Amino acid sequence: MAEVATVLALFELFIGLVAIAGSVIAWTYRNRPAGRPLFALFVAGGGYSLASGLNVLVSDPLLQHLIHNLTYPFGIGVAAAVLLLSIEFTRQWYYRRRALVIALSAFIIVDFALAMTDPIHNLYITERVITAEGGFSRTAENTGVLFWVRSLFAFLIASVGLGVMLAGFSSNRGIYRKQSTIVIVAYVIGLGSFLVQTFAPVHAAFDVATIGLLVGASLILWALFYAGFLEIVPIAQATLMDSIDEAVLALDSEDRLIELNHRAQTVLGIDEEALGTRLDRVDTVGFDLAERVRDAAENGNKTTFETDSGGVMTHYRLRLAPIADRPGGTGQLGRLVLIGDVTEEKTRELTLERQNARLDRFADVISHDLRNPLHTAGGYAHLAEETGDSDAFERIHTAHEQMSTMIEQLLALSRRDLDTDLEPVDFPARVRETWDTLHLSDLELSIDVPPGTVLKADQTALHHIFANLFENAAAHNERPVTVTVGLVFDGGAPTGFFIGDDGTGISNGATEEAFEHGYTTESIGHGLGLAIVREYAEDLGWTVRVTDNSDGGARFEFLDVEIDLG
Repeated sequence: MAEVATVLALFELFIGLVAIAGSVIAWTYRNRPAGRPLFALFVAGGGYSLASGLNVLVSDPLLQHLIHNLTYPFGIGVAAAVLLLSIEFTRQWYYRRRALVIALSAFIIVDFALAMTDPIHNLYITERVITAEGGFSRTAENTGVLFWVRSLFAFLIASVGLGVMLAGFSSNRGIYRKQSTIVIVAYVIGLGSFLVQTFAPVHAAFDVATIGLLVGASLILWALFYAGFLEIVPIAQATLMDSIDEAVLALDSEDRLIELNHRAQTVLGIDEEALGTRLDRVDTVGFDLAERVRDAAENGNKTTFETDSGGVMTHYRLRLAPIADRPGGTGQLGRLVLIGDVTEEKTRELTLERQNARLDRFADVISHDLRNPLHTAGGYAHLAEETGDSDAFERIHTAHEQMSTMIEQLLALSRRDLDTDLEPVDFPARVRETWDTLHLSDLELSIDVPPGTVLKADQTALHHIFANLFENAAAHNERPVTVTVGLVFDGGAPTGFFIGDDGTGISNGATEEAFEHGYTTESIGHGLGLAIVREYAEDLGWTVRVTDNSDGGARFEFLDVEIDLG
């Protein structure tokens, strides 16, 4: 009989070593779903088998007792691994909380401490009995109350794991249902072997649960990884979610966060530690996510909002989609939250609105402002035909020049690029170049800007701004006039520049109306010059305003300009 016990013990040791080898394989999958729980399952099963085999091979009664009792914490470890593996297998992430792992670990540690001190308190085994077949005997007659309490708890943990698997079985289809069936069968084999060993052990020197553990764990390893269930499906699901160019979050029926993709983690600043947390307790970057979800729910499951981060405005669109209880079903298990960055779309929309507004203004100019000098020219042409008055010909010429100027400026506005790329421009040099092309008589230019000063702008836009303001100073002031270009400072740093003159200034303090299309104080003016200045300034991201100059004339200030004094 002793030879049989030895052979059975050696067989258990072999099973334990095979399980440890399986744990090495499982460890290579540790970063994949269910990889770590499966590794823990093989380690716990291997430890259980090794302890069961060594129990027979040692001769010291106390040592036999202690080695035998090692099977208890290893058994709890098996049950805990099964539960965690089931949670990850079915992707019930909101149950996989750190608190659960800590609680299971604490129970294993307490169980280990009680098992190792059992020879003192005998709460697990009331009487040490060595059977004739070899091995430490554990029968219903010599088990203590704590043995049944921890056994019941271990079975409860493993049963919950099996229940989680069964609950998720109906949602699987095709090959995935077959593979999940294998996992469930593996659970039943392992749980059944423990029940047999607990209530009807087949031999004192052999623990049948060791075979059940190895077979069950091996089936799970095959089903999950070599058959590709958890290796492919969750990764495919994650790839699908991460391939969506939106932040995606999944909420259950109680608005607990159960899944999110990588973009949601990046955009919202949420990590996996938030899984299982109610949405109103999830911290996000830049906005209140729960509030935005409520807004969408009250507005046809969609809403838009914007955030300001360091002066950079970002526009988002949030949509809600129900998660049905089954394909085509009407029951709702939760909902998806999809958040997309629509800043570019919003920018295009605003650009289109500006372009449409510009077209409207062009239509007004063409239908009204161009019609006036055209009628003037026609009237004086009729008068010139009748009288031959030279003054009439002069007025015709003036009207034609006015129309030509208006057409040129309208073309300049229509052809400008709203998405202007800024580049470094030598500020004082550009001012001088523009001034020299205009040939303005009786006007003086004073450039109060340090040589080498550079600003970020578009060359064409800057030319039109300078040219229109220089011509505006020439058209609205009596000679002589001095035009001054200088810098605007805030706290000692340059934040913009100004163009001012020492003329008569803005009439009647009309500082706001000055930039409107069609506004002019001249009988032959067309009111486009300053409007063009504002259009170009806004394209560059600048703010423009007009005030009274300290010398009594007008002063046009351009702010929010990036300037380097060199």
